[in-house]
Amino acid sequence: MRRRIFLSICTVALGSILLFGAFAIGMIYQTKSRDTLADLRAKAYYLANAMEGSGQDYLKKVRGYSGRITLIGADGVVLFDDREPAANMENHFSRPEVRQALETGAGYAQRLSGTLGERTIYYALRLQDGKVLRVSATAESVLGGALRMLPWMAVVMGLLTILAGFVARRQTRAIVEPINKIDMDRPLAENAYEELSPLLRRIAAQKSELGAQLAMQKERQEEFDTITRNMDEGLVVVNREGIVISLNESAKDILNVREGNPCGRHILTLSRNIALEQAVHGAAEGRRVSEVIDLDQKKYQMTASPSTSSGEVQGIVILLLDETEKALAEQKRREFSANVSHELKTPLTSISGYAEIIHNGLAKPADIREFAGRIHGEATRLVSLVDDIIRLSRLDEKGGNVARLQVNMYALAQRIAESLAQKARKNGIAIEVRGEIATVHGVPSILDEVLYNLVDNAIRYSKNGTVEITVAKDGKAVTVAVRDEGIGIPKEHQNSIFERFYRVDKSHSRESGGTGLGLAIVKRGVMFHGGNVTLTSEPHKGSTFTITIPYH
Repeated sequence: MRRRIFLSICTVALGSILLFGAFAIGMIYQTKSRDTLADLRAKAYYLANAMEGSGQDYLKKVRGYSGRITLIGADGVVLFDDREPAANMENHFSRPEVRQALETGAGYAQRLSGTLGERTIYYALRLQDGKVLRVSATAESVLGGALRMLPWMAVVMGLLTILAGFVARRQTRAIVEPINKIDMDRPLAENAYEELSPLLRRIAAQKSELGAQLAMQKERQEEFDTITRNMDEGLVVVNREGIVISLNESAKDILNVREGNPCGRHILTLSRNIALEQAVHGAAEGRRVSEVIDLDQKKYQMTASPSTSSGEVQGIVILLLDETEKALAEQKRREFSANVSHELKTPLTSISGYAEIIHNGLAKPADIREFAGRIHGEATRLVSLVDDIIRLSRLDEKGGNVARLQVNMYALAQRIAESLAQKARKNGIAIEVRGEIATVHGVPSILDEVLYNLVDNAIRYSKNGTVEITVAKDGKAVTVAVRDEGIGIPKEHQNSIFERFYRVDKSHSRESGGTGLGLAIVKRGVMFHGGNVTLTSEPHKGSTFTITIPYH
C-alpha cells in the first residue's frame, strides 16, 4: 500500500512536469513564430515603399539585414537575390508563398531547413508592377527548441522529482501510519482523519457482532458440554478421517479410556472393534450406519451419522446406547418363541383338523357346529401365530444359508397388490402402485413377507379410502412406502410398534385376526437386508411405513 501511494504521487508529479514542459515549448514556439512573421511583414512593406522611389536598385544598397531578400517576376523568374546570383536560381512560380502573393497580394509559408533544428519562414508581397518581393528569416523548430531547453528541463525535472519523492514519502507516511496505529480492541478511540471514520465504524460493528457470536458460541459449547457430560449414552465426534474431536465421559467408560486426552487420536486407537471401524468408514461415505456391537462383554446400539456441509461429509457423530438388558430380554423371547412354536404346532394342527370335522357336520349337529367353527377359527389363528414365530426365529438367525437373488420391488408390489385386491375391496379400499422399477439383491421370500405384512396391515386397519405403494430409488438404496388412510398410530406407541406381540388396540387386533408379530417380521426382514424402516403417523389420518433397502 505504501509503495502504491508513493508511486502514484511520483507518477502524477512527473506527468505534470512533462505536460507543463510540452505546453511551455508549444507556447514559446507559437509566440516566436507570430513575432517573426510580424517582423517579416513589416520589413516587406518597408522595402516595398522604398522601392517605389528608388526602384530595384534600392535592394542592392540594403545592408545589415540578417534575413534574405528575393525579387521574383510575375512569371516566377528570380530577378534579384541578396545571397545568390539570380541567374543560378530556379523558377519560383511554384513556391506556395509566391503563388499566394500573386493571387491574393500576400503569401506566407515555412519550411524546414537542412537541419532538423531550424526552419525558414517566408513572407511574399506583390508589388504594384506585378513583381513579388519575398523576405525570409530562419528560426528554431519545435525539436530544436526542445533540444535547447532539454538540459534545463532535465535539471528542473530532477529537482522536482526529488521534491515529489520527499512529499510523496511524507504523504504516504501520513496516510498509512494512522491505519497501522488503529487499536483493533478500540477502533473508535483514535480517528486521524475523517475518511477513516466509515472503516473504523464498520470494524467496530463487526467486532461487536463477532463478540456476540463468540459469546453465544461459548454459551452453546458450555451447554453442549454440560448435556453430554451427564448423558448415560456414549457420544463421540470424529472428523471424516476418524480423528477424535470430542467425546463425553460415558464414551470414555464404554471405550475404556482411562488416561490421557484421546482428542486428536484415531478412533481405532481407542477400540479395535471391526463393526466400529466399518461404521466409521460407512459414515465417511455419507451413509447412516446403525448396528449392535459388542464391547467389553456388553451390547451397544451404535449409530454413526455423517455430518455434511455443501454435500460433503465434514464429520461423524457416533452414539453408543447400552442395549445389554434389551438384548438379553430379546434373546429370552426368541428362545421362548422357538420352544413354544415347536411344542404347539402339532396339537394345534390336530385341533384344527378335528374342528373341521365338527364344522362339516360329521358330529352331532345342535350347538356343536357353531362351537366347532369357533375352535377352527381360533386354531387357525394360533397356527398363524406359530408360523410368525418361526419366521421371526429364522430372521433372528440371519436367515440361514438362504440364497439371494435380484428382486424387482416394483413388480413385487404389483403382485402383492393383486393378491390382496379382493380383501381390499371388502373393506372399500383401492390399492394403487406408483413409482419406478427398482431392483435389490435380497431374499425374495423375506421381501415378499415384509411388503405383504405392510399392505395387509394397511388394509386391515382402514375402512374405505386408498392404500398407496410407492417404489423409488436413489444412488444407493431403494425405498418402498406404504401409505394408508386408516386409524393411525398415536405418537406414544410409535417407538414400540415394531416390538413383538405389541398391540396398540388389543381388542381391535383380536377382531382383525392379527398376531402382533407382523411389524416385528417387517423390521427383522428389513434389518436382514441391511436396511431400516420408519413410521410417520397421526391418529385418524393414516400411517406411512417406509422401508429403505440398499442395492447390495
